[in-house]
Amino acid sequence: MKTIAHIIPVILILMSVINLHSQETKGDASYRQLHDRGQFREALPIILKNLDEIYSTRVEDKRVPTEFISLKNTEQDIDLKAVFRDRKARGFFIEENSELYTLHLYAGRCYAGTKEYIRAINQFIMALRYKKIEYGKDDAIYYDLSQAFKKEGLFQAYVDSLETAYTLNTAQYRYSLELGLDLARTSEKKKALFHLERYIDQSGETIEPRLLLMAGNLHEDLGQYLNTEKYYIRYLENKPDDGPIHFALGYIAFKRTGNFALAQKSFERSLELLPQTEIFRRSKAHEYRGDMFLHNLKYEKAAANYRETIGYQEQVLKKINETETRIGELDKKISAIKTGLLKNQDYEQFEEFEYLQGEKGKLSLDLNRQKHDYAVLNGGAIRWNLARSLDKLEKYDEAINWYRETISFDYNANEARDRIIKLQLKIKRGY
Repeated sequence: MKTIAHIIPVILILMSVINLHSQETKGDASYRQLHDRGQFREALPIILKNLDEIYSTRVEDKRVPTEFISLKNTEQDIDLKAVFRDRKARGFFIEENSELYTLHLYAGRCYAGTKEYIRAINQFIMALRYKKIEYGKDDAIYYDLSQAFKKEGLFQAYVDSLETAYTLNTAQYRYSLELGLDLARTSEKKKALFHLERYIDQSGETIEPRLLLMAGNLHEDLGQYLNTEKYYIRYLENKPDDGPIHFALGYIAFKRTGNFALAQKSFERSLELLPQTEIFRRSKAHEYRGDMFLHNLKYEKAAANYRETIGYQEQVLKKINETETRIGELDKKISAIKTGLLKNQDYEQFEEFEYLQGEKGKLSLDLNRQKHDYAVLNGGAIRWNLARSLDKLEKYDEAINWYRETISFDYNANEARDRIIKLQLKIKRGY
């Protein structure tokens, strides 16, 4: 009986220990399950409780309060040099502890899930304190860390963390995709292009057309125009009805690589697709086609395209005149209302006065934009090239008229006057 009496307490103690262990295991399982279900706020208290329990037992890094320390002999000298010389380094930075690593990792993910990104960052960094990094395995925590930095608006820290994730696992091409997309908006064009092309060429994924377009734009930014052509062509294979990109490809082929055949084809296609309201691109497409035809001595086609360009310029000039007329009419109304306000103190019209002032401001902005658009359409150069084309076709009367137009734009005015005199002599002589 005495033996049984001694055994029963032992059994009870063992059962309590087993029960406690099972509760802890259940707790570990429960916070992971809660995390996986997206119940971050419910998981956090469990994680933090576990962390608190672990850290409360770790006393090796804690100092004894100074009030407990006393010197047996206060007159004893202390050799500070010896103390400094005999000091020992502690392994502080990295400690292998999978339990603490996992708890801090899940704490960081839960804080990120509740949009508490600074706390998430702190937890991820603490997790790294308890894990030696392994290539091919530990990229996930750096990716989680990068996303927390990104959400907090810490862009450089975000990039650094994401690049570390990429370095640890180069087989994850989504890291390159994300780096390429985000760095493309910065001055790091080469790095962005490296990652973007790496994703395009090696990921094996179906490539979105927008990525091909972005790669082409990056090559253009870096002055690599042949590669720009290549990516624009690949993009247009997927998006054949994109008129502005057909125009862009034509511009690169004409102005940068000298591929006139591709440029002519691209400009022709852009003119088929661009709406008539796209005055700038349509005008420039005809201008560049005219320049290429003139270069190849095809004067009839050159003249035809230059005439088309001038037609678009006249549309812009008409809009400028209409806007100036509307501003003039508003000025008259504003002046009349202002007279009433000052002379008759008719303050009921003040609201209308302010409204008209606002409308005039909008029209003035439109007018400045229209004048800028007209200036970049190269009115003088177009008329000069049209006159030269007609000159070569021996259409002297028309050529003289366009040379005069050139003079009115103050473009090659002296040469234009000289050609007018010579052509007038030819007309008089009959040859």
